Amino acid sequence: MNVDDVISNRRLLIAYVKCVLEKGRCTPEGKELKSHITEALQSGCDKCTDRQRRSIRKVIKHLIHNENNYWNQLVNMYDPNKIYSKMYERELGTI
Repeated sequence: MNVDDVISNRRLLIAYVKCVLEKGRCTPEGKELKSHITEALQSGCDKCTDRQRRSIRKVIKHLIHNENNYWNQLVNMYDPNKIYSKMYERELGTI
């Protein structure tokens, strides 16, 4: 999946977000993403490659700055106590 293509196409981005939020249909890539999101969030993506880590950070930064409502929905679903999301927000310059 090309992250730049996804974040530059809002319709595609929102389709992935809705998949992960269980509010929409999932592509095979969306299902794969959803299956790893909790572990990646909690571990800081320890099992990710450097490329995957950079891509995830790029998507998170985009969501925080451009799709904050969806970012908050994702946080509420996958990090309701805001243990891990605050680290990303602080690191990516929003706190």
